[in-house]
Amino acid sequence: MGTMPKKLVKSAGFFLIAVAVLLLGQITQSNAALKAKVRFTTDQARWTAEQPVSIIPKATASAHIDLDTSSTMQTMDGFGGCFNELGWQAIQKLSATGADSVMRSLFDTVTGCKFNICRMPIGASDYCLAKVPPGATADAHSVDWYSLNENTGDTLMTKMSVARDSAYLLQYIKAAMKYKPNLKMWGSPWSPPLWMKTSGAYNSGGLTWTPTICNAYALYLEKAVQMYQNQGINFYALAFQNESTQLPVYPGCQWTQLQHRDFIKLYLGPKFTNDNINCEIWTPTMNCSDISFFSTMLNDPLCASFIKTICFQWAGKAVIDQINTLYPNGQFKLYQTEQECGQGETDAANLWNYAVTSVFFNLKYYIDRRANAYMQWNMVLGPGGYSSWGWPQNAMINIDTVTRQVQYNPQYYVVKHFSYYVMPNAKKLTYNGTYTDNVSFVNPDGSLVAVLSNSSTAQTPVNITFGSSMITVSMPPNSFSTAVIYDSSANAVLYKPNTQAENSSLLKVTRNGNDIVFTPSNSHSFDLQVLSINGVVKASFSSQKGGDCKIRANELPSGMYVLKGLINGRRYMSTLPILTN
Repeated sequence: MGTMPKKLVKSAGFFLIAVAVLLLGQITQSNAALKAKVRFTTDQARWTAEQPVSIIPKATASAHIDLDTSSTMQTMDGFGGCFNELGWQAIQKLSATGADSVMRSLFDTVTGCKFNICRMPIGASDYCLAKVPPGATADAHSVDWYSLNENTGDTLMTKMSVARDSAYLLQYIKAAMKYKPNLKMWGSPWSPPLWMKTSGAYNSGGLTWTPTICNAYALYLEKAVQMYQNQGINFYALAFQNESTQLPVYPGCQWTQLQHRDFIKLYLGPKFTNDNINCEIWTPTMNCSDISFFSTMLNDPLCASFIKTICFQWAGKAVIDQINTLYPNGQFKLYQTEQECGQGETDAANLWNYAVTSVFFNLKYYIDRRANAYMQWNMVLGPGGYSSWGWPQNAMINIDTVTRQVQYNPQYYVVKHFSYYVMPNAKKLTYNGTYTDNVSFVNPDGSLVAVLSNSSTAQTPVNITFGSSMITVSMPPNSFSTAVIYDSSANAVLYKPNTQAENSSLLKVTRNGNDIVFTPSNSHSFDLQVLSINGVVKASFSSQKGGDCKIRANELPSGMYVLKGLINGRRYMSTLPILTN
């Protein structure tokens, strides 16, 4: 059955590019509509206004960064962060206008970070509400830890409830959905309910390994997914445990290698499949540098058949190269699931250094190694970033809950240099050259994006070449930059298009009554947009399994439209005449 598209609302802001950017190929030369722009952030000047950059013929000297548009890597799903109770508590100290401004800065698709994929805890995390003042020492009896069902023996989950989440987390998420209605959410528990654990405590022990408890826990996770979806949340994926190889002082649950494998293989995977649960299964968020914890799951054919995405955080990054070697060609998606959190730095120098050495470095590290998405940890925290048990950590935004002052940290701007310009379904580009502190992409609309860091104390010019053209970005000392090369005209093209025959071989477009039906060849996956001739997005639709999609012809005025996007990873564009009956 076909999938109906989501209608997209035109924003008041500008578009990075108009309409007619086509399949990857050689860049068209002598294109007067080809433009470039750059935006900088320094410790003294954050998120400066965009500046135009001249495009000139490629110099004979070697490029610092030579973008290879014929060679792409992974598809980017997007960027986001984690919703936690303490973040919402801090936001609630602001006026309604102030709270709305913070949410807009993260999720608005015109002026914000444009976050599109975010995480939530299922039950208590280490940043749930506390019964002690922030900054004080907490223990297991003074923090307000919880699960969704502490009714001992309720293996059928008849008394399970998200009432606690309705008061905090779901309000936080829905405030974000005001600016990103189709926000994709995934979640993970830090701990099962106490009565399911070997220790009877949130911060120790493992899952009681009996068929009764394993089946009950699979049902618990299934019901959690359904309850969040019934609340209007686009909860699309589950990582069944946070940091599953260690026992912290905050909520946690330790799993063995075989338990990882067998819980997915024997309980969670079959349960979701048999009950037709519309939710992906991911590995736990793995903070382990032992590849055998990964391979025990992924080398088992049945277990691996249920897994969509491998999750890495903290020490897990040590094995991502091995994962790419062992499981190549996009067999699994790779997600970085938690930005390393720092130590709650408060002085400007340390906050800037954290942005340079941790935030940008890890973004580059993971994306260079084929990560499809990158998650921040806490997006918002109160002063000092204290957890409920006393650990200060960094956040993108800190709110002084007494003075109601909002502080946007360097971390916020570094992340925004990526998330604002790199669109969902962008492709990571390979490059040649000597300037390695860059991460480059080609967007679905064909615009080229290069995010750069200059950690030196000197002004640094960087030559970026593409095809036979070049721009020079003169980076301020100790700065981050994003350069964008785009087409400013609806009629000019940045890339040479496919021939009509090539287009026809990729996609068949037919009319069935009032439906316009799009059928890809060979069951290819696709992600397409319908645009007006002046570049306004009218509809958007996708299929990861190659099924038909359709739009209603009477939803659009008669006229000529442009159909563009990706089919099986290849860039596609054709005209689309629509005649309304």
